[in-house]
Amino acid sequence: MSYTSTQTENHLLRIERCKITDNGGTSSGAIHLNAANQAFELFNNYLAENRNGSIYSRVHYEESQSNMLKNHIHGNTFDSNRGVSLFLVGVTGPYFNVKVTNNYFSRNFAKDPDGKVNSVCRITNIRAHVQGNCFYNNIGQYAFEYNYLQENATVLRFLNNTLYKNSALGLNVNYGVTILCNGAAEMHGNVFQNPGNRYQIGTTLQGKQVVVNATLNWWGESVANLIGSLIMDETKDYRLSLTVIFKPFVQLPPQRVISGKLCFFIWVFSQHIHWAC
Repeated sequence: MSYTSTQTENHLLRIERCKITDNGGTSSGAIHLNAANQAFELFNNYLAENRNGSIYSRVHYEESQSNMLKNHIHGNTFDSNRGVSLFLVGVTGPYFNVKVTNNYFSRNFAKDPDGKVNSVCRITNIRAHVQGNCFYNNIGQYAFEYNYLQENATVLRFLNNTLYKNSALGLNVNYGVTILCNGAAEMHGNVFQNPGNRYQIGTTLQGKQVVVNATLNWWGESVANLIGSLIMDETKDYRLSLTVIFKPFVQLPPQRVISGKLCFFIWVFSQHIHWAC
């Protein structure tokens, strides 16, 4: 599905309750969006076994735009796709906002058809609110990658997400990182338990001082020194300019981790996604 628009007035694209599977081609994404001043809503879709990513969105915004458009990706299932399952990038300014809520990413393999290693979910130059999502058993250099280098204010809110048993197994990388964060962020109430990755949060940011407030998360460990070893920031490498604040932290694993299994999404056509255990 390819959508291209050059209109200058605000308009909305909504894709809902669709099953999009087993696609592949030269363009990135089974859903490929390249538009100007475009808002989008993607609700309750099932995207599986696509061979060159699932959703690719590249949206241009005019400098004269007074009201930033709000976009929402909610209740979708991304299962067993190759490449970047969700790739969102804002082009020119002002950059826009996106909410990514209650989506399920499972068993995706973030390696492009040309062999390039990638991320399961990648968001660039977009202010993002990411909440209530589950990343389970995915393979990629990063399960979640975020880049926003335009300002020091908080541009990412990453709340109540579960990232469990993700890794970079089988990829030609030195080590896996669960979250690559190159932007100021608030991260709270999350589960970071991915023993196959060396770091739970890392960065490649240099030169610009940025802070991530990552308090009140479960890290798979209950000892501060062990948690600190799971974070790659300026305390590990003086060339990096990201500082992660992780104290206080959750000292007991949440119930969904204690049980030894995660609840998962069931995608039901024409209905909302449901949790099952």
